[in-house]
Amino acid sequence: MKIIYEGHNRKLVEAVFEANNVLINEAFYEKIAAVTSFDNATILPVAISGLIKDYATSVRIDAYWNVFGIANARTVSATLIKINRAKLRRRRGAVQNMKSIVNTLIHEYVHCVDLSTGIRPLQFTHFNNRNGGEENGTAPWKIGRIAEFFV
Repeated sequence: MKIIYEGHNRKLVEAVFEANNVLINEAFYEKIAAVTSFDNATILPVAISGLIKDYATSVRIDAYWNVFGIANARTVSATLIKINRAKLRRRRGAVQNMKSIVNTLIHEYVHCVDLSTGIRPLQFTHFNNRNGGEENGTAPWKIGRIAEFFV
């Protein structure tokens, strides 16, 4: 298991299960490797795919509640992601909602992998935490969207 959540929020339990299924799916890594390029990345998609696949460290999910918070989640370190439970309801329909939450988990997981390399500046991140569309081509955003296809 690559992502661990020990809490009791039903949506997060299910989303972590789905995200872990994505992370063991070879086709997921093939899709990442097949991407032509990622914006703001200093290494190729095939290398990013390999780093994610080979990342053996478990990442823990810490859930909190903040209805006034802007962010769905934030990566604290190479082993910890904080998820705002108040932001788990995103789209209409259970399937789309689950895909969106898994997208967020995988997006943040990509940040964990990038942080784990210890290389500064980061090798495959986005520009800032406000996405007006300019972040869509970066590895965390694209890989999160790729993950949705496997849910």
